[in-house]
Amino acid sequence: MTALLCRSGRLAGVATLVAAVAVLCACHRGGARLEEHTAAGWKGRTVVEVAASGHRNGYRTEATFRVVRPDARPITLTLTIVVDPTAHLIGGRWEEPGLGGGKVTPARLEFLGGQGEGASVGGRYLLEGEGGPRYRVTLPTTLLREGWGPRSLSDFGPIYCGKADLGPDRAPFFVA
Repeated sequence: MTALLCRSGRLAGVATLVAAVAVLCACHRGGARLEEHTAAGWKGRTVVEVAASGHRNGYRTEATFRVVRPDARPITLTLTIVVDPTAHLIGGRWEEPGLGGGKVTPARLEFLGGQGEGASVGGRYLLEGEGGPRYRVTLPTTLLREGWGPRSLSDFGPIYCGKADLGPDRAPFFVA
């Protein structure tokens, strides 16, 4: 009887662990996403690279994200976050070379403390231009480091839901 209880206890523990992992995997939405506002609505755009830089100084965190598309034109987001006692975006701007920029509004700000290793920032943001909404961007929670440090696409999970092919340089090229 004792052996059966030990086995069933282990099985229950294993079943609980498997269920927890399944729930976490189902909730994980993947990596960086970029959507552009068009006359027909929001259209997903391919992201080939995301780089993050920044630092935390006391209650204030400065973060910069660079989202690069296949045409190599980056969209740069600059975020200022304060913790008092929860995290709030107090300043956010975005810029696209040659096409302007505007205000960043958080739909969901993700901020992890950073007392030990450094702050981690991510979330979903609306990028507004002069004529209204221009882009929506989802950034995975990323550890901020000084400088642009190397990042690979595998750090961010799937980038775009579509058919993936390899381009001439053997890099992923996504087709809707």
